[in-house]
Amino acid sequence: MSTPSHSGHDKTAELAIGRAARRFREVFERSPVGVARVGLDGTWLEVNDRFREMLGYTQEELQQIRPWGLVHPEDLKGNLKEREILFSGKARHVSSEKRYFRKDGTIIWIDRTVSLVRNASGKPQYFVFVGHEITDRKQAEQQLEYQTELSSAAMAASSIAIFRWDIHSGQCELERGKPGGGLLSADEPRSLEELLTLVVPEDRPELYDRLSQSAKEAKAFEHEFRITLPPEGKIAWIYGRGRIVRDQRGQPAYMAGAFVNMTGYRHLRRKLEESRDLLLLAQSAGGVYAWAVDVIRNRRIWWTPNSYQLYGRRKELGPPTREEFLDLVHSQDRKKVRKAFQLLESSRGNDNLRVEFRTAPISGKVRWILTTGRVDRDPGGWPRRFVGVDVDITERREAEQALRRLEKLSAIDRLATSIAHQINNPLMAVSNLLYLIAKSSELKDAKHYSLLAQEELSRITHYSTRTLRFRRRPSPLNPQKLSAIIVNILPILGLRYPDVEVTLDFRDNRLLNGSGDDLQQLFSILLENAFDAVATGGRVRVKVVERTQANTGEPGVQVIVADTGKGMSAEVKAHLFEPFFSTKDRTGVGLGLWIASAIVEQHHGRIKIRSSQAKAHHGTVVSVFFPLRSSLSSDVASAPPKAA
Repeated sequence: MSTPSHSGHDKTAELAIGRAARRFREVFERSPVGVARVGLDGTWLEVNDRFREMLGYTQEELQQIRPWGLVHPEDLKGNLKEREILFSGKARHVSSEKRYFRKDGTIIWIDRTVSLVRNASGKPQYFVFVGHEITDRKQAEQQLEYQTELSSAAMAASSIAIFRWDIHSGQCELERGKPGGGLLSADEPRSLEELLTLVVPEDRPELYDRLSQSAKEAKAFEHEFRITLPPEGKIAWIYGRGRIVRDQRGQPAYMAGAFVNMTGYRHLRRKLEESRDLLLLAQSAGGVYAWAVDVIRNRRIWWTPNSYQLYGRRKELGPPTREEFLDLVHSQDRKKVRKAFQLLESSRGNDNLRVEFRTAPISGKVRWILTTGRVDRDPGGWPRRFVGVDVDITERREAEQALRRLEKLSAIDRLATSIAHQINNPLMAVSNLLYLIAKSSELKDAKHYSLLAQEELSRITHYSTRTLRFRRRPSPLNPQKLSAIIVNILPILGLRYPDVEVTLDFRDNRLLNGSGDDLQQLFSILLENAFDAVATGGRVRVKVVERTQANTGEPGVQVIVADTGKGMSAEVKAHLFEPFFSTKDRTGVGLGLWIASAIVEQHHGRIKIRSSQAKAHHGTVVSVFFPLRSSLSSDVASAPPKAA
């Protein structure tokens, strides 16, 4: 039988145990972390709500799964080791971070602590699991690790090193992508003094002064210097840049920045500079000067150094604006150059520029420039810039002018020689005939000689009239019958070419408004060429007929002069209408067809020449068509039209 004191003590103990159990239950159920009691055989004895939320299972579903079935296979080995530690008594609890499978198949990270609960005699009873989810933290750590690896790989690939230099202690920390990456050395310098030992002696003072000045004035640091890379002793160019970081009191504490290996860039820059210098030298030697114009700013954004000398502009003024450039152009050519650029800005069809102009006089010297360029447009079609070249064509222009002067002198010489030759023979004949007349005793003989002399004088008049064609203006327009003009020419040619058989076919009744003198000269040229082609015997056929032009339907008169001469080759036909081109060697001036084609053009006509050298049918046919217009072209062409 218990005493009253024992009974009160037991009741107090029971009350205390009850309160403790209630507190445990409250903590167990309301805990923000997952809590579970697990039997030694893996049976889930008790699981709180937070634990179930983490894994997504209900109490009943968990009863069908053992704890190790939820752990990631790669983490199971650690589970067994923790169990051994707890059973051996080496530790009262173990902690670890493990991956678990949720019910939906996703993987979560849990930071967990597991304890083994024993009874009073020390016998293991069950495990208590306490854990909270750390998936977000682990993902952040993995992302940070990935970014760190990526940054290290990037630094290694680009030869970049991050440095931190303590201004007060002089200690230097260097972080690279990998040791021995070729940036500095395998043994990282740990102080400014060690870093300076790697620097080429000639570059040390300036680097030290720059760093010291940045530290003293708390300004940014930027400098290029050379270092010697062991063990081969190769020289590398380093570009350093950093900024001062202040402490909590606002005082400069350390410099943070980066070193970049610029050796490859320096070599490339040197090669580019050499290529640029060679290009500029070649351009200068060839008289070619590149340029680029910014359309928005209306300024030449790039000009070769020699362009300043070409245009006479001082280099310190820089590339000119649009208006400044026009001031460098000759005053008589500015309008042309301005219009060329305006068309280029507004046109969307042709983006090419080509214009020749003169520079403004530079010390009395004017240069000729050929500018070629192209417009560069944005995706919307608006011009962004012009790029092109200026070519100094002064020597070419001067050479062309000299050549033209020489050609004129040569033409005058050839013309004078031809005129002298053509007139000299008739003059000699006239002189001889006058001598015979003077010595003649018979009136009949004197008359015969005088007629011959008159014929030779007509030849002289014919040649002089043809020569005056160079400067003579067209005669007044009058109604002309073409067959009548031809009839007046034929008797003279009949006397000179008695062996030529002539066939005439005149069927023109309508009159043509034209210049009588010009038409007479035209037909004289065509007929004389035909008679000359068969001078030793042959036929000349002359046909004048009214007809309508097939392609235009325009009415007119056609004149055809055909001969049975030996014909002309295709090569000769290609040059027929060129001045001073003749197939008669020394007996021709070479101006006949050139003048004839000009007369045809003035009358709005068209001339065609067909020729054959075949044995069966050889000869030449000249066809001229005149439309029945009542006007004559006022533009006296100095060059013939294209022959059909």
